[in-house]
Amino acid sequence: VAITTRLLVSHLSGIRHYEKDITKVKEEKEKANRAFKLIKPYQDKEQKEKEGKGIEKTDSVKQRKEHEGEVKSRNSKPGRRDKEFEQEEYYLKEKFESVIESLKIFKNDPLFFKPGSQFLYSTYGFTLLSAVVERVSGQKFTDYMLKMFRDLDMLSTVLDDNEAMIYNRASYNKKGRLVNAPYVDNSYKWAGGGFLSSVGDLLKFGNALLYSYQAGQFKNTNGKLLPGYLKPDTVAMMWTPV
Repeated sequence: VAITTRLLVSHLSGIRHYEKDITKVKEEKEKANRAFKLIKPYQDKEQKEKEGKGIEKTDSVKQRKEHEGEVKSRNSKPGRRDKEFEQEEYYLKEKFESVIESLKIFKNDPLFFKPGSQFLYSTYGFTLLSAVVERVSGQKFTDYMLKMFRDLDMLSTVLDDNEAMIYNRASYNKKGRLVNAPYVDNSYKWAGGGFLSSVGDLLKFGNALLYSYQAGQFKNTNGKLLPGYLKPDTVAMMWTPV
């Protein structure tokens, strides 16, 4: 099979997430699909009412909300959302000097499906993506990304390095009391969950993407506009649905 970078960023590659048992993954997807089928008729009815009258019927919205609540309660169990955090690989402590080296965690595992045929969120898909960046750029992925963040003036965006003292790094437990998070070495998943940022930096990142796209929409400025960080066509391609 062929796995493209677009399949990786769209979570369509077939590469596993933390769960190695494909049977469990299929069971979770089937439960989600059943829940969606129960809700969809109400969503379709609401859409038709919007198109027909331009407004929503209060009773219909209320009925749909109540039904969604019932479906959610039937398909939810205490701690269901925390299953990912129960996976052993979520707490890896091994230090990898490069993301290409960290591919050994999953590179010999079978794909869960033919690339492009299904959706499955995968942190490791992004690890492979970062290895592509590392190989093409000839730089360590972390060095490459930190340079980009500096170019965009995102000075609060850093590696989530457990050993480093990072000012304003958030930590908490369910009772709102400050506690240290479990020790994890994020060198195996920098691209899929290894950066810390701030609201201000995320706004700068979003604005850079928007400007890169919008600058290409003005054709008669005679070069008066500054170029975007990315080419307009690149941003348009990124925003194309799959």
